[in-house]
Amino acid sequence: MLGLSACKINPDTPMQEFTVDRDYVRVGIISDSQLPNTMEENEYQNSLIRALSAFKARGVDMVLFGGDITDLSKSKAYDLYNAAYDKVFGDDRPIVQTIMGNHDYWGHGVASSCRSIFKKKIGHGPWTHYVVNGYHFIGASPDSGSMDNGYKKIAEWLRGEIDKAVADDAGKPVFVITHNGARGGVRHILSSPQAATTISYTVTSRYGATGRNSCISATSITDLPLCRLM
Repeated sequence: MLGLSACKINPDTPMQEFTVDRDYVRVGIISDSQLPNTMEENEYQNSLIRALSAFKARGVDMVLFGGDITDLSKSKAYDLYNAAYDKVFGDDRPIVQTIMGNHDYWGHGVASSCRSIFKKKIGHGPWTHYVVNGYHFIGASPDSGSMDNGYKKIAEWLRGEIDKAVADDAGKPVFVITHNGARGGVRHILSSPQAATTISYTVTSRYGATGRNSCISATSITDLPLCRLM
């Protein structure tokens, strides 16, 4: 369920808890498969399969997918995405947290229709809050296909979710997965300073990018394809 107003989107995102049976969590980060609307073999899906296979070989416990699953928000493209996980992992699928990117809002005239397709095909909504071995992972999709203003309507929700994570354990970092990068996060390479500023104010300016009470922004552009969270 979404709470909508002219300026805000307030999704109902209960925390989902997961447990990994070892003293660290190995996370693979990937994004931008931009899969086409076809069920024929194609290099985009093959690239995704190779990446997931590399994650499997490294024994990842969790995959963070940072958006742009599809080239356009089409049903067959999402089917390719799910088929890639089935092919690589079968029934032994790791924890997967997936968000939308700007491409996942393209192809339909109404953003809510794109979010509905995403939810139907992925199995959860665009905004999620996972807790894995006590670490909080907030999946923050943009609220539209705009590269300039894609996080303005969702910013208040994101602040609230980070507050919940910090209240749960102020001694652990909070991991925020966005499609557009935040200034002061893991890495910032973006052609859109407006979007980066919105995320930066919401995340790093409010809570800091380093130190004990910190937020780490795992964006779709990162130097950390595999992380061990101790």
